[in-house]
Amino acid sequence: MLSRMSRWFLKFTVKADVPEKFTLSFRIPDWVKDAPVFIINGEEIKNVTINNGYFDIEKEWQNDTINLYFSAPLTV
Repeated sequence: MLSRMSRWFLKFTVKADVPEKFTLSFRIPDWVKDAPVFIINGEEIKNVTINNGYFDIEKEWQNDTINLYFSAPLTV
């Protein structure tokens, strides 16, 4: 289960009148040490691979919600 207390959380919504296939690219900050968690329409994407600091998602988009969680453990 994801803890919002120890993570940064971003939510993106894609809305289109007709389905359209394209790639969304998400930049992953250098301070993120663990793999981010991507959830699209309630389903977690497994095996997130970061290439040159970006995670790309290519799919047919229409009315989709993307939740993105970055781990951000507290340190003293």
